[in-house]
Amino acid sequence: MKYSQLPLFSLDKAYQAFYRRVQNGGKTGFPRFKGESRYRSFTDPQSGFSVEGKYLKLSKIGEVRIRLHCQIAGTIKTCSIVKKNGRYYACLAVGQALKPLPKTGKEVGVDLRIKPLAVTSDEQFFASPHHLRRSEHRLKQLQRLVSKRKKGSHRRKKSDPSPCPNA
Repeated sequence: MKYSQLPLFSLDKAYQAFYRRVQNGGKTGFPRFKGESRYRSFTDPQSGFSVEGKYLKLSKIGEVRIRLHCQIAGTIKTCSIVKKNGRYYACLAVGQALKPLPKTGKEVGVDLRIKPLAVTSDEQFFASPHHLRRSEHRLKQLQRLVSKRKKGSHRRKKSDPSPCPNA
């Protein structure tokens, strides 16, 4: 499947789900039109990509330098390229065989909270990562930039810091 076929594939999938709901007599919900500006990503579900060292090789695009935050264990099934907050991210879906963990005979209860993220029955505390607090300053700057742009303009779409473009 080529990149240009992906929107048609998702449209076909939406209509198949619509007709399936019509046949089952459930709540139908006709597929809505999705504008071109709605999507900020593309997915390669086949083998037009490979990871070679510090580079992600994409067909028809070329080699792109990446930062791997963990080693890839298994075979890569799909590759999605997403533009978010002015940066590009590659999301790789990997398939691998599950290995069962050895039995230890110990049991631990976990209590999820807000201030410490989690507390175990062994009195082990896990701190909350505070991702929003760390990125707040940059988010503030980007939102100020967006507020100065004209609504519906190309410049506003380019500088939109929110993950959903229509928000």
